[in-house]
Amino acid sequence: MKNRILVFLVFITTILKGQSVDPETFPTVTSGVGLKYLYTNTGGEGKVAIKTIMDSVKITDTVSMTYADFYTAITGGNLVVGKTYIIVDFQTIYDQMDFDAGGSLKPTLVTKTGATEQIWVLALAPNQIASQAYSATYPNDKIQYDWTYNTTLVNGSPAKGRISERIDENNNRTDYDHREIKFIRYDDGAGNFTVINDNGNASQEFLTFVQNFTGGTVKDNWLGDFYSIGAFFGQEYGNNVFSGNLVISNTSSALFYSNTFSGNVYSNTFSGIVYRNTFSGGSVYNNTFSGNVNNNTFSGDVYYNTFSGSVYSNTFSGYVYRNTFSGSVNNNTFSSNVYSNTFSGYVNNNTFSGQVSNNTFSGYVNSNTFTHTSLLGYCTIASTLNNKTIDDITYPILFGNDYKKEILKGSDNKDYIKTFDGTIDQYILIP
Repeated sequence: MKNRILVFLVFITTILKGQSVDPETFPTVTSGVGLKYLYTNTGGEGKVAIKTIMDSVKITDTVSMTYADFYTAITGGNLVVGKTYIIVDFQTIYDQMDFDAGGSLKPTLVTKTGATEQIWVLALAPNQIASQAYSATYPNDKIQYDWTYNTTLVNGSPAKGRISERIDENNNRTDYDHREIKFIRYDDGAGNFTVINDNGNASQEFLTFVQNFTGGTVKDNWLGDFYSIGAFFGQEYGNNVFSGNLVISNTSSALFYSNTFSGNVYSNTFSGIVYRNTFSGGSVYNNTFSGNVNNNTFSGDVYYNTFSGSVYSNTFSGYVYRNTFSGSVNNNTFSSNVYSNTFSGYVNNNTFSGQVSNNTFSGYVNSNTFTHTSLLGYCTIASTLNNKTIDDITYPILFGNDYKKEILKGSDNKDYIKTFDGTIDQYILIP
């Protein structure tokens, strides 16, 4: 009997210890969940912090992997839409440009490898990522990442993708990783490392935007598309933003397009096509443009430049003076003063809305409009003037007044100045 009573008491005690509190009476926790504990229902034998459970589960929207694993996943269509993939071993790997004494790319280039930089990309589809990427190393930079770049352009060395656009925290923008890619410059013999071609002297490596990425003087850098479309197109400038005060002594031999300059641009040589660029800040002076120049915007002064190719469909809103235009000048807009320039090619279909003075036109001048100028005002030139001098002494009727005049070609194939005296049209022959 005693044994039965002992067993019963043990049984009752166990039940009372396990059911001593009704959990439905507990208050609801609304904050600080991670600081709370869960207790076992076995007589208080143990407890566990909720944070410990959260840490052990590790529910996350990111996946860390190497470039090799990421490449396999995206080419196999195995990305998870909405997840962010962290490429933990990304490095900028490139064939460093180096030119011989004649300016040709050397047949043997050195493949360079930059520092490791974590790249974060967002999966939009099983085989597609968003164009905007992020850098854990430089979180303030805006970058685009090209995962398809798995071999370098010249040597074919293994690569881990590439940064196809980088806008750093100083608003310097290039189509390549200007934090890592460096350019070789040779000693000019006086201790200045400014020579692009190998002259047999010592060399050093330089970043694009000086060593601290603050902009400043950009000198003698072949920029842009070599690292995005390859050496086939030559040494090019494309889609760059130059936010420093000076852009000086650069040479482009192929395309030069869609660039933005906010400072002065001088003593550069542009021997290829120059188009869709914006010169928004300082002056453009003492440059040589030997290729076509079209669809550009010049909002500062343009002077002491040589344009030997066609110049067309540009907008010049600053002073244009002491330039030499030896090619065709067509369909441009000059909204400020134009003076002391030499135009030796065709000048057609342009609009001059500022002062036009002391210029020399030795080629054909056709279908241009000169309006609202203080010197040569309300004058439309619609004839092919060739090697003729028209000044305020020889033809004073053209200058110093604000009524409409026309220079046109008659049916006899001669040039005339046409005016209206209030009664009839007058025609003055230009011999």
